[in-house]
Amino acid sequence: MFEDIIGHERQKKLLELQLGSGQYSHSYLFYGPSGSGKRSLAIRFAKEILRKGLYNKERVITDGHPDLYLVDETGLNIKEVRELIHQTQNKPLEGSNRVFVIDYADRMQPVSQNALLKTLEEPIAGNVFILVAERLAGILPTIKSRCQILKFDALSFDEKRKVLQGLGRPVEAELLFFDLDQILSFKEDPELLNHFDSYFKRFKKAVGGDVLEALALSEELGADKNKAGRVLEYFIYRLFEAYKKSGDRENLVRINALFELNRRLNYNINLRLQWENSLLNLQTE
Repeated sequence: MFEDIIGHERQKKLLELQLGSGQYSHSYLFYGPSGSGKRSLAIRFAKEILRKGLYNKERVITDGHPDLYLVDETGLNIKEVRELIHQTQNKPLEGSNRVFVIDYADRMQPVSQNALLKTLEEPIAGNVFILVAERLAGILPTIKSRCQILKFDALSFDEKRKVLQGLGRPVEAELLFFDLDQILSFKEDPELLNHFDSYFKRFKKAVGGDVLEALALSEELGADKNKAGRVLEYFIYRLFEAYKKSGDRENLVRINALFELNRRLNYNINLRLQWENSLLNLQTE
C-alpha cells in the first residue's frame, strides 16, 4: 500500500493494519526531522482513509478532494483553525470520513492549539486529524495526550539512494547529504545542487585570501538565516569529504570554525558580521 514510500517500515505497517481493520484514531501526531518523509506518508494515509470510506469506489483521491484539508504554515492562525473546527460539524461530502492534515503543527500558537484541543477531546465521528511536526516540544501536552504519536527518523544514506534512483537521478555523494524534501526538489530544479556548489567555490575563494569575495559572501548569507544554515551545513560536509580524501588538517580547522559559527548564528546577533569575522579569520596567505 505504501511500497513506494521509502523507509519507515514500522510506521507504514501500523498504518496499513489500521486501514485494513477500519479502526482509526481520531487524531495522530507524526513527528521527526525535516525531510524525513513524514508529511508525504501523512497525506497518503489521509487519502487511503478517504478512499476506504467513499461511496463511489472509482473516485480518485487528489490533493483537492473536498474532504481532504491540507493545512500549511499559513493556516495555523486562530481564525483559520476555528474555520477548520467549524468544518467538523458538517457531514463529509463524498464518503464517511473527512481528514485534516496540519503541517508545522509545532509552530501553532498556544491559542490555536487550545482552540483545537476541545475538538480532539470530544471527537466527532468521521473526522480524523493528522498533525505533522518536527519537535514534540512545540506541542502542548494536552494535545499530545489526545494523539496517537508516530516518531520518524531521518532517512539513511541507503534510503536516500533509493529515492534518487526512483527519480532517475544520478546517485552522487553530494545529493545524499540533503534531506528528503531537498532531494525531491531536485526533480523540479536540477540546478539546485549546482547552486550549493557555487557557494562552496565562493567560500574557497574567500578563505583563500579574496577579501572582496569574503565580504560579498558575508553580505549575502547574513541576510537570510535559513538559507545560510543550509549552506553552512553543506560547507562542513564538503570540507569533511575533502579531509577524508587528503588528510589535510587545515580542513579540520575550517570545520571547527564553521561549527562555532553555526552556534553563534543561533543567537541572531548581526549575522553578516558573524560570517565576515569567520571568513576573514580563516583566510590563508
